[in-house]
Amino acid sequence: LQIFEGAGPSTFALNEFNPIFMRDRPRLQVNTLGGNNETYGGNVVGSILQGPVSASAGAFRYWSEPDFRDNFDVQHTVYNLFAQAMFHPTLNVQGEYRYRKSEYGDLTLNFDPKNFLPTQKQTIEENVGRAGVRFSPAPHSDIVGSYIYSQREQNNFIPGVPTLDGG
Repeated sequence: LQIFEGAGPSTFALNEFNPIFMRDRPRLQVNTLGGNNETYGGNVVGSILQGPVSASAGAFRYWSEPDFRDNFDVQHTVYNLFAQAMFHPTLNVQGEYRYRKSEYGDLTLNFDPKNFLPTQKQTIEENVGRAGVRFSPAPHSDIVGSYIYSQREQNNFIPGVPTLDGG
């Protein structure tokens, strides 16, 4: 089977990155999942491409609360915003913001199913911002700038275990 370069894939998939899908238009993608042991998740992404400007916003959520052992639960939540613009053929700018929060119990699986910490709780909360610029003053010359900001807080709480702050 001969396929010409740029003609696209020989089989189509929902998320195929290909020029056939690169049109000026809004787009919405929704995915869900469900499983045994009370496991659920999903994500939603809305995006738009209009000329030299593109933007997207998305959300992801996953949680599982299996009943085979206490404190084996997990929850993840992520939100994302992204925008990119070409102000001039020589100047591109983009920015992104992402928020994440995760909460989970004792996820270790030891040989003895009774060997776990029934009150351990862990949390991660994270904010990430990113900005970038590309300037092309001449053919074969690019000046690229990038700035990334990240703030992350991670806590591991085990009742009854002393901490550095005396709690």
